[in-house]
Amino acid sequence: MHKVRDMAEAIVAREGGFVDHPDDPGGATNFGVTIHTLRRLGIDLDGDKLDDLLTDPNNCGGAQQFIVQNGSQRSFTNTFYPDVVLADAQTTGYDTLPFCHPSADPDTTMLIITSNNRFVKAWTPENDASGVRIQFEDLGGVTPTADLSIAMSDNIDPVVAGNSVVITAEVTNNGTFAADDVSVGFTFPPGLVPSATTGCTEDPNGAPTCTLGTLGVGQSVSILVDVDVDPGAAGQLTTSAAVSSATQDPAPTNNEDSENTFATATVALSLDKVSGSFFTPAGGTIDYAITIANAGPSDAIDALVEDFPPVRLGNVTWSCTPSPGSACAASGSTLIDETVSVAAGGFVVFDLQAQLQDFDPIPITNTAGVTAPAGATELVTSDNSDSDTDLVGLFADGLESVEPD
Repeated sequence: MHKVRDMAEAIVAREGGFVDHPDDPGGATNFGVTIHTLRRLGIDLDGDKLDDLLTDPNNCGGAQQFIVQNGSQRSFTNTFYPDVVLADAQTTGYDTLPFCHPSADPDTTMLIITSNNRFVKAWTPENDASGVRIQFEDLGGVTPTADLSIAMSDNIDPVVAGNSVVITAEVTNNGTFAADDVSVGFTFPPGLVPSATTGCTEDPNGAPTCTLGTLGVGQSVSILVDVDVDPGAAGQLTTSAAVSSATQDPAPTNNEDSENTFATATVALSLDKVSGSFFTPAGGTIDYAITIANAGPSDAIDALVEDFPPVRLGNVTWSCTPSPGSACAASGSTLIDETVSVAAGGFVVFDLQAQLQDFDPIPITNTAGVTAPAGATELVTSDNSDSDTDLVGLFADGLESVEPD
């Protein structure tokens, strides 16, 4: 009885070639393996009835490498120029890529993605003595696709109006091809003004558009934008950004993002009140100057100013003058109960006139105060009110050099 090994060797010796007989229900057969088996295993990449393998250009081992020109037999060299659409011998000036010759199996087909984005089939229809006979076929172009995403964040939230915040946009290429001519466009809301950028060619101009050039597969780049927050900014401020590329992106939903930054107010208000004289005769007029200043850093929007003159004062009128960027009502009568907006570093001045209605010789005192806007933070309030006292009638001899308040 023959040994099993002898039987196996006899079978293999008779199964070595490629057969595609129309009466064979298994279809094309090569080395005893049918095309249906290969397709079921997912190995036949191009349906050419040959055994297909993907090349690994970084793991060629001791296999030979070849010049690809355009067509049939190739002579041996150590470089593979993968631009198969070139005419013969036009192989210089292109990126190189190693190509592993399937010398162990002359009927193996390999699928290659070339540096100029083409699908190329490479196979050895016969294995001659040198082991270098190889064929190539250009199967068509590959559309390069990237998958860019952008994620935004801020370093301070909430931020005090009048200060600054850093907005960061991180761009990542999650695709299988490099993304060319990548750029990021920012949209800043009123109240946020970019002043400088880090991470793009426009450094440090703070430009709303930032160019990144080429972003490789898996590469991430962060863009940092220094942003000045307007002293008058308040509430939620939304910055948005979008990334684009000359390379096709089949998943554009992650190409945009936004970041919400909440702006709060911190103010430093003060009030100073003085009259134009040291004493007032009975029935005389007193002129008061009430100055409300704001040291910032935020604008004091809708601060409340109050001055309720005592009943001894009548015929009250007033006017108001704001500094640039500040605002108040132009004039009024009777008491002061007004909301004003005082810019950071600015002021408003009320000029109030009142007439003494009695002949009581007791000195007369008038007080005014300012209250920070609702929602604003004020760390020091001890200087938010002030009083002025004037001598009246017989107690005033005209020689006083300092007011009694």
